[in-house]
Amino acid sequence: MVAPVAGNRSVAQVSASNGAEAATQLADQFYKAFAKGDNAAMAQMYSDDVKFHDPLFGHLNGKAETMNMWNTIQPSTNPATTDIRPQVVGQPTQNKDGSWDVKVHWDASYDIGKPGKWRHIDNHADTTLTIKDGKITHQRDDWDLQKWTAQAVPRWAGGGTKVGDVLTHLAAEGLIKLTTPRTPPPMTGWTPF
Repeated sequence: MVAPVAGNRSVAQVSASNGAEAATQLADQFYKAFAKGDNAAMAQMYSDDVKFHDPLFGHLNGKAETMNMWNTIQPSTNPATTDIRPQVVGQPTQNKDGSWDVKVHWDASYDIGKPGKWRHIDNHADTTLTIKDGKITHQRDDWDLQKWTAQAVPRWAGGGTKVGDVLTHLAAEGLIKLTTPRTPPPMTGWTPF
């Protein structure tokens, strides 16, 4: 029998409530750091073996590879125009392994590029953060790559249907700096501008 605690809630119920609250707080802290471009704070919230996925970079494994991605993208954004508005959607759900899934919808408005070559981006994303032992162990960002690309990359000679082409084009224009060569998965069902 589980012993009741304050408010007729069991120890297990209080523990689950505390776990959900802690997971939500970590998600909030992560997005505050993201909005400020504070990559050092973001890195502290990832587990060493974090699994990351988004439509542009594909699957990334580990904190080093994930932070390399953030260190590639964030320096090319204009902090004066960056506005990121996250909102936790629903209540966190607990997984069998004790981790928590926190769903976050976020709207981002920012300029990418460099002075004289800014391109405005409005992006709307849904993210699932899996949090265990106070760290983000998985992050899956879902957003419309075709809409993002149409804003970030103007029509270029020869086009390209692979995500790698988008990254290579941005790097060629000096809009991002690719520090680790990689070949992301191809864009499917997408035609160049």
